[in-house]
Amino acid sequence: MKNVLLIVIVICINSCRMPADPLGEIKIIKRLDTIDTGGNCLDIDVSDSILVAAANYNGFIIFNLYDSSGNFNPKQKYHGSDLDPNTANDQISKVVISDSLSVIVLMDMYHRIYINRLNGSPIFYLGAGLNDCYGGAWTDFSLDESSSSLRLYTMVDHNLATEYDVDENSKSLVWQNLENFSSFPTLDEIGSINCEFSLNLSDEAENIHFSSDGLFTIGLGELGIQVYKQLDHSTCYKKIETEVENRDFYVDISDINISGWNWSGVKSIQADSDAEASRILLVLDMDDEPQNILNIQFYDPQDNLINMTYDDENNSGNPNRLWFEKENDYYYIKFNADTEIARFQFTIPDVSYISLMTDQYFAIDEFNYTDNYDDDKSECEKGSALGGYGGIYEPAGGISPNILLEFDTPGEINSVYSVNHSIFTGLSNSNGLLVTNINEDGSIIYQETLAQGYSVNDIFVNDNLIGLAVGHDGALIYSWDGNTSFILKGRLETSYANAIKINDNVIYIATEDGIEVIQIDR
Repeated sequence: MKNVLLIVIVICINSCRMPADPLGEIKIIKRLDTIDTGGNCLDIDVSDSILVAAANYNGFIIFNLYDSSGNFNPKQKYHGSDLDPNTANDQISKVVISDSLSVIVLMDMYHRIYINRLNGSPIFYLGAGLNDCYGGAWTDFSLDESSSSLRLYTMVDHNLATEYDVDENSKSLVWQNLENFSSFPTLDEIGSINCEFSLNLSDEAENIHFSSDGLFTIGLGELGIQVYKQLDHSTCYKKIETEVENRDFYVDISDINISGWNWSGVKSIQADSDAEASRILLVLDMDDEPQNILNIQFYDPQDNLINMTYDDENNSGNPNRLWFEKENDYYYIKFNADTEIARFQFTIPDVSYISLMTDQYFAIDEFNYTDNYDDDKSECEKGSALGGYGGIYEPAGGISPNILLEFDTPGEINSVYSVNHSIFTGLSNSNGLLVTNINEDGSIIYQETLAQGYSVNDIFVNDNLIGLAVGHDGALIYSWDGNTSFILKGRLETSYANAIKINDNVIYIATEDGIEVIQIDR
């Protein structure tokens, strides 16, 4: 009796995990047997002819999608294992096919990034001291295939890679161009590889995605989303120096009330000896034109009130004055003071939204570009005493240091994706998918929440279909008109789904048991 009961339970479990029919109106034409990848398949990518699987500790596997007769019949053609027996552990966690350059990029997290041919054979790798780009402890990568070279953006974890002078508990976005993919190229054949440092981010930064519209999206765990723009020309930047940043002041904004103080109580904002002096206290983003600054209270280190006044005309020669100036859509709160400032507070009326802008940069307009990388970088970054600008050089193809957009999300971020100025954010803890469509200037057109009740591990958009890998719940398929219409077409039950790709009328799902391949009526 116990044996019979056990058999019944096994049959029920298997039937629940692998039903023949989808849940919803989506129509399945054919469902292939699960492709075995030797364990947990973490990621996949697909082109017109091949499928590549990141097979966790089993390296990577390449499958031909069509047989010699042109019939759709995925079969293994190459298994990449023992990639580097000396150091790495074959834990391939991410794979991207570059059709334009005919290469496969594979990441063994924290160890290697491999560049292989489409037939699987190796070309070269990054890691272990070879073109590491600031330590080479990578957690994610994304590609830009818009140029003749392979532009590789990587997220570096400074908990393990501390080569660059940044906070140990942080991550950084760095990138490099890879120019040559001939047969086993030497470093000389590849050419000079400049490791470019673009952004230092919090340790929560995990997911990155570059899209062909020039947007770079970063998921920062529970801290939300940041979106940056790619530069189409080289730029020499100068950081906007504010006193609250230079003096490590904490700034609190509550509605229209702004206050600031130093946590340690040690650093104060120094006094000006020159009544003509003008310094930036902080930079604000506001939704309306401010007309006044009220309730001004500035205190010295002895907690004495400073007679600070709002000066709408910036009358030079008068000390202890506060005013604002608009530059590049932001409002610079400027001041002059003949007394040290330990804390402050004030109110900006007639506005409904105020946000503190930190780490802001401006392009140096007078910088003369020569199109010689070494000369331009040196001229931009050397100090004024040497005839330079003391700036930060970011070549074309890099990322603007100024945030285009940032927003919070409900719950922690599992995955990010973007296309045509639409940011797709996959969330944990059954918070679903947040879709954010934006203008060129970063302003939000609309936000839409889909798949509530599901945790979204991966996102892929193909024409009018959105595919979501939702863990134990399999995969969700939505139709999308490219605007505001999102319609759930159905749910495909699979074993635990890690990643998803859609190519024409075929859906590929990377699962804990291998790869599910499902042909649908489109």
